[in-house]
Amino acid sequence: FNSTVRDLVTIIGQHESTHVQALGLLLISRGATPVAPCSTYNFNFTTLGSFLATAQALEAAGVSAYDGAIASLTQSDLIPVAAGVAAVEARHSAFINRLVGVNPFANYTDLAISQSIIT
Repeated sequence: FNSTVRDLVTIIGQHESTHVQALGLLLISRGATPVAPCSTYNFNFTTLGSFLATAQALEAAGVSAYDGAIASLTQSDLIPVAAGVAAVEARHSAFINRLVGVNPFANYTDLAISQSIIT
């Protein structure tokens, strides 16, 4: 892949970090305690292909998780925040799908998954 793709993947990583920080601060402002970060991640990618396959799975799960979470929000002011993050995650997912040769918009809708499936 060229440097443009590398730069865009780097931006995706920056977005993910910003999402974690912003959502953590939002939870704290509401009196909740964010989940502690995992101290280490070891996805065992050894090739660009294995990295992209992992990114593809994580982005798809993220989109579905946000979609599912939005349905359970009871505070209406949180819906635009969650929807905004879900939209960005969907763009990340589409971009990664395109990189790995998968149709970035294969379905007319995404499947929302419930919290019980995520946890």
